[in-house]
Amino acid sequence: PDTKRWWRSFAEPHRAVVLDRGRRHDVVGTLAEGPLREAARDAYAARYPRAAPLIEDAALVVFERTG
Repeated sequence: PDTKRWWRSFAEPHRAVVLDRGRRHDVVGTLAEGPLREAARDAYAARYPRAAPLIEDAALVVFERTG
């Protein structure tokens, strides 16, 4: 997190557009803290187990679709 600071925009819920497989989705992103961070970290680690050590101290942003 020392060099990448884009996640600071999501300290408060913030609208964004995510591109997934060529499709745009309107989302709201939130900087994950507390139990939300734990759940996000666990979900990411389950999907990408080899990358799990890389996110231990990382800022995590959770995106939810709005439309």
